[in-house]
Amino acid sequence: MRPTWLLVGPGIAILLLLFGRRPARSTLFVAFLVCLGLAATLLPWTIRNMLITGHLVSTTLWVGPSLYDGINPHANGDSDMRFFDDENLMSSMSEYDMNYTYKKRAWEYAGRSPRSRGLVGFHQAVAVLEPSTKLGTIQQGVDSSHRLAVVCTANVVLNRGAWFSRHNLWLLILTAAPIFYFAGLHLLFVGSLRYRLPAEYPLAVLAAVGFVRLCGLRSDGHPVNQVIFSDR
Repeated sequence: MRPTWLLVGPGIAILLLLFGRRPARSTLFVAFLVCLGLAATLLPWTIRNMLITGHLVSTTLWVGPSLYDGINPHANGDSDMRFFDDENLMSSMSEYDMNYTYKKRAWEYAGRSPRSRGLVGFHQAVAVLEPSTKLGTIQQGVDSSHRLAVVCTANVVLNRGAWFSRHNLWLLILTAAPIFYFAGLHLLFVGSLRYRLPAEYPLAVLAAVGFVRLCGLRSDGHPVNQVIFSDR
């Protein structure tokens, strides 16, 4: 499990409390179950890490190097992990201490150079959001004009789905919020297509709504997004 997902569970719980339509007591109970489910799922791994490292680690000890990859004097928004092999900190310290060292270095550099850090962070967030990065998922042998057509069509369908779903708050939260969540995280971490992939699956639902509306399809006389996400 990637550590970046840790905030998703509490985030959903908060959204339930803010926008849930159930009675307050019922909403609070459901939000509690979401957090409890996350905690219960991570508990065996956390215990295993405690026994091995002697520290409370819920996911991984790779956050430090990943953070330093995005926040260091030579960072330009692209991943370059050569520093990890060149410095070889694991030869002189434990994995936990290595992780802590790189996190400390990253935050110290961010404090010394906030302007430079902000520019690089913006570049990293754009790399996650930029529609043209979808070209990387298409085979290189395909003509560039065909690639452009696929990207433009996909984004038209997606934008249409978002427009016609603008009054369905929960649909937008569940489908569009993850991409902005990941973009926010990658203000700190290196951003690229592969880090955006988990957020593209929810977007596929929104794109499906746009595709159906673009084709003018209906079900029982109602827009398809209202049928799928109705209380029934």
